[in-house]
Amino acid sequence: MRRLADVSGNDPRETSGIVERLETRAFDPAAADQTVPVEIAAELRRVGREWARRPGIPAQAAAKASAAVVALAVLGLLVTSRESEANEGAQTAIESARGLYRSAIEESDRLRRVRLFAGAERAFRSQAAANVDAPELQVDWGNAALGAQDAGRAVLAYRRALSAAPDNGRALTNLAWVRDRLPVWVPRPAADGALDSLLFWRDRFSVPQLHLLGGAAFAIGVLLLTPWPRRPRSLGAVAVGAFAVWIVATGSAVLAADAADDAVVVTDGVTLRSADSTGASPTFANPLPAGTEVGIVEVRDAWVRVALADGTRGWLAASSVETVRTPRRPDATTPASA
Repeated sequence: MRRLADVSGNDPRETSGIVERLETRAFDPAAADQTVPVEIAAELRRVGREWARRPGIPAQAAAKASAAVVALAVLGLLVTSRESEANEGAQTAIESARGLYRSAIEESDRLRRVRLFAGAERAFRSQAAANVDAPELQVDWGNAALGAQDAGRAVLAYRRALSAAPDNGRALTNLAWVRDRLPVWVPRPAADGALDSLLFWRDRFSVPQLHLLGGAAFAIGVLLLTPWPRRPRSLGAVAVGAFAVWIVATGSAVLAADAADDAVVVTDGVTLRSADSTGASPTFANPLPAGTEVGIVEVRDAWVRVALADGTRGWLAASSVETVRTPRRPDATTPASA
């Protein structure tokens, strides 16, 4: 792009930001295995076309610019091709995992069946981590974990599925089934009440979005109550509804910001301790089984302070829990539903 700017008489600073991003990626040891981001390729093609069309560029320079645009177009095709290959690879991996799952179901020997389910769980786990917004894939992962007798990752998978789709029937049913089979003394999250069911839409918004929604509803309410000629009386009732949305959205945003991060114990038989030390005394009568749902309230080095559903607090090794919320990978590929 710098050479193209020189021969076409354009300012190379127009693409300095794009070039810097490409150069930064080139120093990444894994760059050879990564695709060029689609947005960068599209931006380069756009700049190349603009330079080729600008008046006052010599014919030879315009021809070079046009050739560069063609090269950028080819680059875009290569990027698209590599993304298509990545999509096909992910789909192949998912189908392989489902094949292992089907083989496990058909296996009559118990030990072999559990091993096959464990292989399916590992195969599903990597794809589920790359596609956190695919609830059906998360449920498939949870079912494989359940077959492998891994209650911790089964609960984690179902919770992640419900985080992406709160009304997913398979995840709701399977999660309830696993919870019922945990020891009776394990504290369980309270079931959603009627108010939670009515306000289900809150979970579909992030905290910033809830603040934005609340601010917009408040502004609309104030606008509707502002005196102006021939204002219909019915607008007062609409204003009340707008203020109600403001209260719910803003309150939900505050509560969500202060809430502990939901997590699941994935290591069986861990002890909840009074301090972040293996020598600290237990704060709960029994070791926690895998599948126990907790809330993380503090992180300290290799330890996390958690709260059980009944309010009991204590420390666990960070490696023994995994959070329900997980950052979405920028290169994630959403597969087709099962």
